[in-house]
Amino acid sequence: MPDPAAPTYAVAPALLRDVLPRVESAYVLGLPSPEVLKLVAERSRATTLLLAWDDKEPAELPESVTLEHADLRDLAGRADARRPLVLAPRGLDVLLPAGDPTPWADRLDLVAALTTTGGTLLTYCHNDAPLGALGRGGIDWTPADEDPTRPVAASDLAAALARVGHPVTTVHLLYGVASRTAAAVSDTCAARTRAGSLPAQVVEHVAAADPAPTSVPASQLVTTAVRTRQLSQLADGWLTLSGGRGRDLYWTVDGAVVWADQEAAGADWVLGGDATAAAVLPQRVPDSDTVERHLLQQVARGDLETFRRTAERLGHWVRSSADPGETRELRWDEVRLVGTEFSRGIALRAELVGEVPATPDSDEDTDREPQGAIAPTTSERRLAGAWARFAERVEGSTDGMWPTLFDRHDLTSLWLSMSGVSPEAVALMATSTTEPDEDAAIGAGRAAALADRIALLTETLDARDEQLRVREARIRSLRAQALGASRNRDKALRRLSELRGSRTYRLANQFRRASLLARPRVLAKGVARRAESKVRAVRRMR
Repeated sequence: MPDPAAPTYAVAPALLRDVLPRVESAYVLGLPSPEVLKLVAERSRATTLLLAWDDKEPAELPESVTLEHADLRDLAGRADARRPLVLAPRGLDVLLPAGDPTPWADRLDLVAALTTTGGTLLTYCHNDAPLGALGRGGIDWTPADEDPTRPVAASDLAAALARVGHPVTTVHLLYGVASRTAAAVSDTCAARTRAGSLPAQVVEHVAAADPAPTSVPASQLVTTAVRTRQLSQLADGWLTLSGGRGRDLYWTVDGAVVWADQEAAGADWVLGGDATAAAVLPQRVPDSDTVERHLLQQVARGDLETFRRTAERLGHWVRSSADPGETRELRWDEVRLVGTEFSRGIALRAELVGEVPATPDSDEDTDREPQGAIAPTTSERRLAGAWARFAERVEGSTDGMWPTLFDRHDLTSLWLSMSGVSPEAVALMATSTTEPDEDAAIGAGRAAALADRIALLTETLDARDEQLRVREARIRSLRAQALGASRNRDKALRRLSELRGSRTYRLANQFRRASLLARPRVLAKGVARRAESKVRAVRRMR
């Protein structure tokens, strides 16, 4: 099980340094990293390191730390064993010998019994069901199935601590536990995080640094978790604290720990932390959308005109505000939109600390440039890199605005043109950045896409031909039925005419008229109607 206090987890000491109070005595349950143990020893006059009977002893301990092998069940029953500070930085699974069947909830009761009323209790719980595992073969529910009292969410852990009389003041979501690139986000900060905000950017950076193969890109995974309010389920573990409060956000930059705090939702982020790393970071970062998210919203709405204007403004911003000697990579997911202006934001890559030397063009690239062509400027090359990365990150999401046959290079060239880069520079950069093998691969991909499209269109045409044949047969059938009905009508009219012209019909008609003499009222009405119709006919003739 990953250990949040391992030496590779650089965020833990910085987080604990902000939340641990100074006390007379403290318990450390389970063997933490040397950095954490040293920090606890500095904050407590007397520190006791409690290990299970089968745990190995550390090679050396600080002077104020006492090592004790004891059973928590024996200590929990002693009133004099309580301490104002109790830490379980490796979780509750290591507190008892391996194979002990004691449920997780009972172990928490034992730990809470060691803490004085109003004391500080710090507990770690590993997330056995992280959402990221869905892209790596699925979630292992065995621990939760074997122990139903085990928390499967940060809210479960907070509720369990409240049950034992230690309401949680802060839950920090830990990311990158087994990696040098790590982060910690408070639960309140995660609850108000938006897609593209600074916490989401940090978590995505940590998820992308995970070497484990996954079928879901880190950007898509984090965006989905943020928009469904499930960022806590993406964490590797949860660190809960009763009695203290840390910063909203911690993360590592080239091995150094940096933190960020926000007074309220929508306020600027205030940055601090390691002096060397913080010196090259801005003191404040606006809590606004990134350019990448703004562009994606325009793509989703199909607003090509606004997308074009944004690309044009980005090109002008890069050319007018960037340092001519600047060669650091430009990324739209790091540039933020503040009102109608652009702000560089912060970069999370390791090369953030220190200068990045410019990379001169190779002889091979020089040979490939057409004679007499004007070499693209540094700003144009940075624009090309930013648009190329954007095309790679949003691949498959732009089919609604541009043809599906447009590959990443076509889209990059199109967006560069929108940014005000000359067609000659666009063509030159496309030629200089594309290798022959890559050209062949692109050509093969286009040929395969065209073949698939032709096969699809052929299949569609065959289906439409079949539909037309069915419709033609139906139309012929309806026409034959209509012609038959017309012929039958003509026959009926001829028979009716012959009947009316027969002597029998005329004789029957005379008998009908003669019968009206026996009914004078009916005869009078008939004469009146006939007379009225005659009068109307005469009036119409005037």
